[in-house]
Amino acid sequence: YWHFRNKHELLEGMAEQIYLAGGMGAPGADETWEEWLTRHSLAYRAALNKYRDGARIAATATDGSETLLGLFDEEITAMIGYGFSPGLALHTVSVITHYISGFVLKEQGAAEQPESLQLPANVSDTLRDAFQQGGSPLSFDIFVHGIQMIVAGVRTELLEPDAET
Repeated sequence: YWHFRNKHELLEGMAEQIYLAGGMGAPGADETWEEWLTRHSLAYRAALNKYRDGARIAATATDGSETLLGLFDEEITAMIGYGFSPGLALHTVSVITHYISGFVLKEQGAAEQPESLQLPANVSDTLRDAFQQGGSPLSFDIFVHGIQMIVAGVRTELLEPDAET
């Protein structure tokens, strides 16, 4: 503990480095909000997966450092510039962050990730077909599909502002 007073501070520092590696901050000048959210999501997932228990460390952090709050403010401000209300901007960043954290927690919690899921012989043909066509529930393709679904839902909220919660 040369640089930190206790284990909590050490874990907070580790979480901050994971968040920073995930590319927190405003979108690039020529990026649409959809491009930025997708790029940011992929980078954050990669940052979490770079470290053993990275998702668990990030999930238990308080996220209260001045650096992280400043970057979060940049993200929310940029989204407002794209036409988001402050509430929708906060909801969008929160939902996408929770989705990524949960997905990576499942990835990191799996002791082994076999190439193909071994289903018991007594499962229905429907379920067997679903897994054959859809692949592993923890695949990169499913992760990206989830991001695309969130982006599509947010796009709908932007087009129908009365539906916003």
